Amino acid sequence: MDTDAELLARWTAGEEAAFQALYTRWARRVHRYLCLLLGRARASWAEDCLQETFLRIQRHAASYDARQPFQPWLFGIARHEAMRLHRREGPRSAQPLPEGLPASQGAEDPGLEEALSALPEAVRSAVLLVHLERMGRREAALALGISERSVQALCHQGFGQLRKILKKA
Repeated sequence: MDTDAELLARWTAGEEAAFQALYTRWARRVHRYLCLLLGRARASWAEDCLQETFLRIQRHAASYDARQPFQPWLFGIARHEAMRLHRREGPRSAQPLPEGLPASQGAEDPGLEEALSALPEAVRSAVLLVHLERMGRREAALALGISERSVQALCHQGFGQLRKILKKA
């Protein structure tokens, strides 16, 4: 089985099958992360962000350091794309989803999804990376561009806030 770094190198050399393998390996998880990061009202943005993430990966493949884990680099780019779209589109462009539509893919509990959306973005992102994606603090810190200690603090803060929100519900 090829490593992510090997697939990325082959993709940037023009091998479409390598792109397909990398996309198949990661797209579902990145999409789920983006859905939960952006929230239900912006769920339609997740697909755009996913596509932009893979385009950016191809354009910036040379900046990837193969000595570092691929997952934090990938999720860092996805988060950056989500925040860029949010800044560009602004909060007013988020349209609520019509009633009766299912929650975003990968969210088992709509109450939890709603509680997550109430968290500040940095806190939500840290909680999602560490607990949904099961990244270690080091990898989450790389993805977020912060220290491991900050990741730990954000997760602690996030779970405290989630407990309060879910207790009220």
